[in-house]
Amino acid sequence: MIPREFEDSESFGNVAGVLAVDKTNKQNVLSFRGTRSIETWVANVRFAKDNVDDTCDGCKVHTGFFKSWKAIAAATKDGVQKTMKA
Repeated sequence: MIPREFEDSESFGNVAGVLAVDKTNKQNVLSFRGTRSIETWVANVRFAKDNVDDTCDGCKVHTGFFKSWKAIAAATKDGVQKTMKA
């Protein structure tokens, strides 16, 4: 596996995780770190459901997670796309 760590301590929720590529089994694994700081607890407290823009009609998501996700979505999607091309 080839891991690629990411962390954005300036983003809402202090998001961090790892993107790992398993070339043998042709799998990508994207994992996010759990709650570990005041910032991540603040994100957790925002537990109301929010609409998922236009990407999923009728879908709702945890507001705190969604706000954290939007802070790192572009970089994460870019990383996943790069691993799929490799």
